[in-house]
Amino acid sequence: MLAKSFESFVKIDLEKRSGLHVHFAAALDPRSILNHLELAVGRVVPGKTLLFLDEIQACPWAIMALRYFYEEMPDLYIVAARSLLEFAFDQISIPVGSIQYLYMYPMTFYEYLIAMGKEVASEYIL
Repeated sequence: MLAKSFESFVKIDLEKRSGLHVHFAAALDPRSILNHLELAVGRVVPGKTLLFLDEIQACPWAIMALRYFYEEMPDLYIVAARSLLEFAFDQISIPVGSIQYLYMYPMTFYEYLIAMGKEVASEYIL
C-alpha cells in the first residue's frame, strides 16, 4: 500500500538515533534540518518520500519543528509516532491547529491482511 502512495519511505527512530537531536535543537529551519537528516538517512524528496519520525517524544525540538515543516515545506509528508508523547508536552509548546492526532490501535488479523493487499485471504478467514 505504501508503494502506491510514495516512491520511498524513510524511518528515523528518534529514541535510538539520539545523535540526530542536535539538528532539531540547532534551529527550527526545516530545510536545514532536512539537509542534516539526509546525511544520516539518505535522500528525502518532498512529494515523493514519506518521512516517518518514530518515538518523537524523545526529541521535543522535533515536535516543535513539525509546525515549520508544515508551514514552509507543505509538500513534505511526515508521520510522527510516539508511545509516550504526553510526557513531552510539559517541555514544549504545541501550536494550535498544526498537529492532527490519529490514535492507532492493534489491527485484527483480517485488517492486517487487507492492509497487505491480501483480499482473497481476508475473505477466506471470514
